Amino acid sequence: MDLFKKLHPTVLLIFFTAVLFLTMLTANPLFLVISFVCALLSNAFFQKPKRFLTSFVTIILMIILITITNPLFNRHGATVLFNIGRIAITKESLIKGFSVGLMLGAVILWFNVFNEVMTADKFYYLFGRVAPTITLVLTMGLRFIPLMVKQMRNIEEGQKGLGLLTQTSFLKKLKHYLRMFSILLTWSLEHALETADAMKSRGYGLKPRTSFSSFSFHRQDLGSLIYLLLFFSIVVSGEFLNIYAFSFFPNLSNFQFGIRELIGYLSFSLLGIFPLILVIKEALIWRYWMLKM
Repeated sequence: MDLFKKLHPTVLLIFFTAVLFLTMLTANPLFLVISFVCALLSNAFFQKPKRFLTSFVTIILMIILITITNPLFNRHGATVLFNIGRIAITKESLIKGFSVGLMLGAVILWFNVFNEVMTADKFYYLFGRVAPTITLVLTMGLRFIPLMVKQMRNIEEGQKGLGLLTQTSFLKKLKHYLRMFSILLTWSLEHALETADAMKSRGYGLKPRTSFSSFSFHRQDLGSLIYLLLFFSIVVSGEFLNIYAFSFFPNLSNFQFGIRELIGYLSFSLLGIFPLILVIKEALIWRYWMLKM
């Protein structure tokens, strides 16, 4: 797990850009299934069990909802399964809705892993020199959201300790929650002013300005970069050659499993499970040294 997180930020950015680009580029359901499964397995390793379960249930419900509602708006397709009034529910529109749901679910899951791995210092390292002001605002905003959530919980616990959230009346509860929101807003403004004063006192924005970075490019980063670019180029080449072309309307295309298609599916799978490969590698190295002791 730490082995993947310790990769150079550039390598991590290339990985997430590659899997997200390919997930949103393709219409082939098999690619979407591969991306979704790889993202789901990565979430299982990089997220806490409770948070992972919540994300999984939410995304499954979203996929079911999109699958069910898509035929109500997309009435294309030649295979009619049944009718709801004057609306014909076709097999093609259902599968199209399922594919769209899979794509959105995979993208959300990959962004969950991105948020776990790409910390604020890595984000600032990548874009700080190109757009320092915008990057600083984004990183501070991303950091400020969890701080607000944590502070809100602290305020709520304090209010409960004072016995102010034990009222059963809806209006009284609403009044207390408005008070909590007012406290949070005051804290947010005060925290923002303190941050601005701290940055000013440390000379932020003065020229000439230097920056410190603890990230360096190692041999493992080079090997990971070659691995990612190799399989990414194979999949992209197949996409531009329409090897994995798939159409939903008016009839579903047949899946092709020739040598070229299998190479593409395998390459995308190896690209998607890259974080898991590093997790397994780390576990094997750890077990090896434990046995040596």
